[in-house]
Amino acid sequence: MKKNILISILLLQVLAVTSQQWIPDVNKKYSFTSSWQVGYSLYTVNDTLYIGGAFARISDVNALNIVRYYNGNWYPLKGGVNGSPFAMLYNNGNLYVGGSFGWADNKPGTMGLARWDGNNWWPIGANSDCMSCCYTIEQYDNKVFFGGGNMLGLAWGVIAWDGTGWVDGCNLVSIDFLKKYNNNDLLAGANWAGLFLKYLGNTNWDSLPYNGIYGGAYRMEVDTNNNFLYVAGGFNWVNRSYPIESHNCAMYDGYEWHSMGTISENIISLKMYNGYLYAGFTSDTLSDGSISNWIGRWDGNQWQPLGTGLNQGANAMEEFHDTLFVTGSFTIAGVILLMV
Repeated sequence: MKKNILISILLLQVLAVTSQQWIPDVNKKYSFTSSWQVGYSLYTVNDTLYIGGAFARISDVNALNIVRYYNGNWYPLKGGVNGSPFAMLYNNGNLYVGGSFGWADNKPGTMGLARWDGNNWWPIGANSDCMSCCYTIEQYDNKVFFGGGNMLGLAWGVIAWDGTGWVDGCNLVSIDFLKKYNNNDLLAGANWAGLFLKYLGNTNWDSLPYNGIYGGAYRMEVDTNNNFLYVAGGFNWVNRSYPIESHNCAMYDGYEWHSMGTISENIISLKMYNGYLYAGFTSDTLSDGSISNWIGRWDGNQWQPLGTGLNQGANAMEEFHDTLFVTGSFTIAGVILLMV
């Protein structure tokens, strides 16, 4: 069965991974309606794809910055949010959303953090106001962990919701990303501060998990078939015991680190799809001289572009219905102009 790549935010389809041909969205079913609109996050659960960003419409649907795709149609989440959702996670009947917004559906107590129960928006607990404090959400130890900056005035960096109250308030630095690995480890990255951490419980963190990396983590992705961990961030070496040169992206196989090249470009998104790791870059040409066109996949030895790629970055990627969705600030995918 062939699998497709599909581009969201302007959502475009691509032929099977091997041919990497971009296919136009003829009916603009997956496209935003203006070139200034941007997608920041994608999330899949229960046969539904959610997209969050800075947009007023997608296809022919009015939606304020967050929308869901189900059974061939887009649907708004009631009054939406008046800002940008950066992270989403589904747990126990609720979609938790974090980002830079003042409210969700004009509900009090929903600044920057809110939950959607399928019909209505609600605060998390009595009040979850924290404008632009949350950048990442992950489930761990039967709790929902939120990472970012000043978490509700209760902690800095990371805090968790156990279903009835706020727990595990950790005082770190502003966290970029949280990721669960190997079913046992909760990992955190603060690229700007040069940190890569593992949660030890009781608000304590290991600063050098798996022998550490020489720098910080910005994005992480897990190959669940092989139990590999991919880490992207601002580093040139990994494994402090026996340093291995690997620039901005590396793989940990559960026992040791492996290099993934010596490019100097930042990676802003990672996603496993069809057995390959895909990455969104901050440049159209990599420092080794190869062409990336803002998006590529790792073939085991080097980064390969997806045809002629995009004309701007891919902020997030998600697999949905055997298809890779990509969202960002691009207006061209391949040779296809998305905004006409």
